[in-house]
Amino acid sequence: MLLRTLLAAALVISAVGVVWSTHTHRALVSEVEVLRAKQHELAVEMGQLQLEEASLAHPGRIDQAARASLGMRLPDNRTVVEPHR
Repeated sequence: MLLRTLLAAALVISAVGVVWSTHTHRALVSEVEVLRAKQHELAVEMGQLQLEEASLAHPGRIDQAARASLGMRLPDNRTVVEPHR
């Protein structure tokens, strides 16, 4: 009788362990899928930001912005001063 009780208790403990393990596995798989989706979104955003950075750092764009908003221009020969050595 004692052996049956011990075996039944071991069976119940084992079953609870399997249920807990299965639940934990499913929760972790779900979390991995969420993180993979977020990783994909961030990779797409990173690509867009790299394209934007490349377009903003283009020398023609910088020159245009310097001329338009800062009023900069290339100096003429009269305003260029060579340092004395």
